[in-house]
Amino acid sequence: MILTWNSVPNAMNYNLQGPGVKPGVTRPGAATQPVYVSGTTYTVKGLQAGTHSWVLFAMYNGPSGLYYGDEMNPSTTSLTIAANPTGFRAMQQANGDVILAWNSVPNAMNYNLQGPGVKPGVTRPGAGTQPVYVSGTTYTVKGLQAGTHSWVLFAVYSAPNGPYFGDELNPSRTSLTIAVTPQSSASPTARWTSFDPAKHGFRFSNTFHNNVIGPPINIETGGLCGGMSYAALDYYNAGRSIPNQSYRPANNTPMQAYIYNRQVNSLASNVDKWLEISVNPFVIRTTEFFNWGINQRLRELISFIDRGVPVPLGLKGSEGTLNHDHQVLAIGYDIGRYQFDLGNYKEDIKIYIFDPNYPAQTLTLLPNSTAKEFYYLEHPGDRWRTYFVDNRYVFVNPPVITNPVYPSDGLIHELLFHFSTGTDDMRGGADHVDVTVILKDNSIEYYPNISQNGRWLPNYDETAQVVLRQPVAQAMIRSIEVSTNAASGLTGDNWDLLTVEVKAIIGGYNTEMLSSSGGPWRFTGARTPFIINVK
Repeated sequence: MILTWNSVPNAMNYNLQGPGVKPGVTRPGAATQPVYVSGTTYTVKGLQAGTHSWVLFAMYNGPSGLYYGDEMNPSTTSLTIAANPTGFRAMQQANGDVILAWNSVPNAMNYNLQGPGVKPGVTRPGAGTQPVYVSGTTYTVKGLQAGTHSWVLFAVYSAPNGPYFGDELNPSRTSLTIAVTPQSSASPTARWTSFDPAKHGFRFSNTFHNNVIGPPINIETGGLCGGMSYAALDYYNAGRSIPNQSYRPANNTPMQAYIYNRQVNSLASNVDKWLEISVNPFVIRTTEFFNWGINQRLRELISFIDRGVPVPLGLKGSEGTLNHDHQVLAIGYDIGRYQFDLGNYKEDIKIYIFDPNYPAQTLTLLPNSTAKEFYYLEHPGDRWRTYFVDNRYVFVNPPVITNPVYPSDGLIHELLFHFSTGTDDMRGGADHVDVTVILKDNSIEYYPNISQNGRWLPNYDETAQVVLRQPVAQAMIRSIEVSTNAASGLTGDNWDLLTVEVKAIIGGYNTEMLSSSGGPWRFTGARTPFIINVK
């Protein structure tokens, strides 16, 4: 920003005071040595949005030293740097489109968006092409190629002398990396099913912890990769859209229970196959297992893909332990010049994978002939000794989970609570977590058992969804209380809440209007609630 003024006859220089004037232009006699401006301009950098004011004195040389011009009436000026939008984000959709979204800015006339795929030529006024302004708070970009793409966004305001931008030094920024998908390969030997991880896979990652046996004996397991693979294949085979939630479903919710049951199905039906590839005394069968993966098992996999059928795979960890076993879906392959002779061109083999650990990505499983193992091209640290083809998958009709679509009415329709539990769990069953929303008109909305009787494991996170019975404006919410129904005494349940984050949603899972957080807090039988004051 440039401050400028007219020159004053006989003035020796000028004293400028205000924000961003460095290094410390002050009146003589102040704590710091004054710095005088000899010209009639001064550049101010790094100002944030807000109203800023400056004062200016002409300085003259007199018999007793420098003196100010009319000190009672300095020259003054001010400028309001308007805010740019918050919450600017880019979201890749299953169909390949990218939705850019941001929070609305009070008093903004519209928005100026700049970046790849923004058409027809959104630019600053006065640029070579006619500017196009975005009137809403979303914009859909189509046809982007693989790579990292970045956008900047300005709020545009109306003024008597024409539109002006918000803080021009600090636009809102967002970026998105679009990965290369093997489906775009022009390889004449590649074969694909129509399963697309970006469209048919879950939006959340496989970060489950599972309560196999609860207190007083605690047995927990990690991951539901087989359940997620089976479930995604169920929705695909049913011809139904997979639920679009971006957060992992909490323990005991309908979606978690369904995925967990499918995990049990996937393991129980293949016990003999897991045992077969787990027996490797003194690693004497390592070469044999590897060769299965580039011969018999590969032929079996191809028989599914050539019929357009995605097929689950069981991957045996290279270390030989259960911790690194994994389950995925094979959705395509390319064997190039390889002839199943265990000889030349083994490096041409590519198996294309949907992996629940990597949402919306298509991964490439490759053989490593030297190490006698298989690994991901995109994640070389993920390695397996061999794999088997799960030809025992049986379709199960998946549950109907509604994908909420909220109108753009400026009201909060849903609250998402992200809880982080400490060393003392919420044991579930008869004990559960409740939420009360307190409005500024003193009315309350009570939502019992948002934990749905599920056990929330120690040192683990869970997300709970609360759909409001009556949508409200953000300004109407005064506070949110989190409580439990646990009784006091020896049979009561204590719960260590480390943190809780609350997000208010309008228009879909990724449109955030409000974010509040708090913690830690220990819940005891006293039933004292934890209160989050909403600003």
